[in-house]
Amino acid sequence: MAHDYSNITGEQIVSGVRKYNQRIRILCILGIIVCCFGLIAAFKFLIPSGHYVYTGFAVVLIVICFYALFDGISKAGKTIAAGENAAIFRKFGTPETLAARIAAESGEPLLDSKGSLICDSFIMKHGNFESYIPYDKALLIYRREHSTNGIKDSVSLVVHDAYGDSVQYPFKMGRRGQEQMQEIMMHISQKNEKCAVGYSPQNLNYAKQMATPLDKESE
Repeated sequence: MAHDYSNITGEQIVSGVRKYNQRIRILCILGIIVCCFGLIAAFKFLIPSGHYVYTGFAVVLIVICFYALFDGISKAGKTIAAGENAAIFRKFGTPETLAARIAAESGEPLLDSKGSLICDSFIMKHGNFESYIPYDKALLIYRREHSTNGIKDSVSLVVHDAYGDSVQYPFKMGRRGQEQMQEIMMHISQKNEKCAVGYSPQNLNYAKQMATPLDKESE
């Protein structure tokens, strides 16, 4: 395998979570810098040219981006500071518990691709331990396709967990990728009969109603 988790430890998982969020924080800071330049450009070029409507749309969009980026910095900072008390561990167990399960099952995965590691009892994106979700904590799974200019360019399996969060796991496109996803979705539903399958308003409402968000004050 490209990724070897056979000797993974709880300490390494905590370190991996911190490093991942440090990268997120850096990317958010870079995004804020780009937004600042965009805001300057909007006032410097659009207003003098009389494009007030475009300026308004640009400013609103940039403000939304600012909010999302600052929120991302805040969440990443909290996760980095929390360490072993980060949300992923409060949801699914201690770092040592996760490490033991990942080490035990990663040697014989159901599917190990460039993006996702899918084992008997959990799914996870490579390089992102916060994407770890055990099947017994899944409320909803469904296929999602993304297209650009009418051309499908990515396919993913979306999993909603029992705490109101969701993660997209990349899959290969094409017939074989579709077959693999169907097999994995069937496996997850067999492991957890309470997990809804398929995208629909009813299933989305089910996942929302059944979710129990973590205590915000303890984050």
